[in-house]
Amino acid sequence: MGVSAPVETDKVKLKTHATPPSPPTAPLECRPVGPNSIIVEWGIPESDGGAPIEGYVVAVRETKKTMWIEVGHIGAEHTRLVVKELQESHKYYVRVFARNEVGLSDPLELEEPIKVIRPPDYLDTGATADDDKDAPSVSISTETLSSWMKEANMDAEINSFSRSCLLKRDEYFFRVWYYSNQLFK
Repeated sequence: MGVSAPVETDKVKLKTHATPPSPPTAPLECRPVGPNSIIVEWGIPESDGGAPIEGYVVAVRETKKTMWIEVGHIGAEHTRLVVKELQESHKYYVRVFARNEVGLSDPLELEEPIKVIRPPDYLDTGATADDDKDAPSVSISTETLSSWMKEANMDAEINSFSRSCLLKRDEYFFRVWYYSNQLFK
């Protein structure tokens, strides 16, 4: 007699039994490779959490500041990163997270800060050491901008802002202000 009318189900969502990976393995090694740069090296996590490692997130924090700056996302094939444009003679803490499709691991962190100094064998030619050549590099700026609205490329008339690259389990500070025309009459 034919085919019956189809029956539809609700949306089906595949569930994964994966969890975030374990932290990258110690030791977390950092050493200066120039007057304003360091190389950061770590080991692969002991557990991928049931989903392949997609990459790593590296963050730095100057010892005199409270906020971490995410300096790089790199693929799973790399376990080291050169961080450039740090301030010479300043001290920095470093942390590395492993990332899979579920999320970020707990961080692997330096216990003591690293001081950015010019290595004794550094040549002013700007060339990097042979062992850094295959490491990806990233340049950062730790300068504070005069206005968070300028940083977010916001006009004064915009009343909402979203930033999606915050790291979990970190402390963030937000500054929001409102100037009323009535206050200045």
